[in-house]
Amino acid sequence: GSSSSDKRASASLEGTDPLMRRELLRLSPGQVIPGTSWRITKWLGEGNMGVVYEARHVEIDRRAAIKIVVASYAEDPAAVEDFRREASASAKIGSPNIVDVFDFAVLKDGRLMMAMEFVSGRSLHDILVAEGPLPPARLIGLFRQVCKGLQAAHAAGLVHRDIKPE
Repeated sequence: GSSSSDKRASASLEGTDPLMRRELLRLSPGQVIPGTSWRITKWLGEGNMGVVYEARHVEIDRRAAIKIVVASYAEDPAAVEDFRREASASAKIGSPNIVDVFDFAVLKDGRLMMAMEFVSGRSLHDILVAEGPLPPARLIGLFRQVCKGLQAAHAAGLVHRDIKPE
């Protein structure tokens, strides 16, 4: 059944952009993302642009990080084009310092999805929290890898505007 808050949410969407009137797909571990061959295995995190899940391809058992962009982002044609361009450019970089992008889709609810290489391990943020300040030699090694990745992205025409240790 639908609750009164669901009815209010539905009513509040009347007269808004058609994308916002679509019911957003509810995604959870174990579920195949509708219209794709990706089964969610777990939630990894979220940010301003969307949510990231770990997933496996149902046919070839390939592990991936799936980024699904928030619906409000998908309403903006310029933002959609930026995301498509980012996915396309990222797929062409071919650097060991950049995750490989190998799938892109527009979901039935209008949100955008990108499947990327899954990289195991801890983020720089997690390392800094666990270990505190790092020795300069280790920091230099880490930042050389970051700079090599950024150089490869720039050479492919991509400018990353949200670099953070997470």
